[in-house]
Amino acid sequence: MKSLKQIINRYIRSAAIVMALVILVVIAFAEILIEQGRVEDTAAGTFVRLEQIIEENENELKQVKEKYDKTCLHDAEAIAFLLQKDPEATNDTLKLKKYANLLELDEIHIFDETGTIVSGTNPEYYGYSFSSGEQMAFFAPMLTDKSLQLVQDAGPNTAEGKNMQYSAVWSADGTFIVQVGKDPQLVTEAMEKNEISYIFHQLNISPAIDYCAVDSETLSVIGATNADMGGRPWQSSVFLPRACKMRSTAFTQILRGNTTTAFLRR
Repeated sequence: MKSLKQIINRYIRSAAIVMALVILVVIAFAEILIEQGRVEDTAAGTFVRLEQIIEENENELKQVKEKYDKTCLHDAEAIAFLLQKDPEATNDTLKLKKYANLLELDEIHIFDETGTIVSGTNPEYYGYSFSSGEQMAFFAPMLTDKSLQLVQDAGPNTAEGKNMQYSAVWSADGTFIVQVGKDPQLVTEAMEKNEISYIFHQLNISPAIDYCAVDSETLSVIGATNADMGGRPWQSSVFLPRACKMRSTAFTQILRGNTTTAFLRR
């Protein structure tokens, strides 16, 4: 028969083991909370940086576009001035092409007072008018207001669907419209820097963490630090489905082995 001392020692040992297990569980839980808090803080800081990057890129795009628009308009004015001084060049395709090369233009078009192309660097465009398509119709208001000087946003042109940016002004004597076209490479490059996919590709973050952007309409990954995630459906990934209902675009942090989610309003 066990003595009272032995019984007490057995219970003490049992209590010590239980207490040790409880302490270990508490420590483990505390470490999980601390790690989760650290991850969330890291995510929050990264999302703030993402907002800054997007804002910086948007400001840069605005400045590039404004500068490019002014350049396009100045080019149109320069061609109109040259043709006013050299009226014979108005119907001389070769000379117009020389002027285009001089100012690094891709196209020059001469419209008559009805808004129809009658001359220019591209004979295949002759006969197109402001009523030929939505893109060209942008300049139609110039027919009723000769004081207008218009610059169009880059987009597919009517004749071939190629990406161009056009600007147009009236000649000084008001007898024809000069339109110039340029390949909007600088604007396109600036716009690409503001794409979600570009921004996420440029993020320099720990390889243990994946950042991605999910579009709630298509439910697909539109940008990610992990290239393998790009274009994947939301449901096929390890994301939380409820996240896509919270924001039009959700920025989500996935910690390998432990999922933590945060969101950035856009």
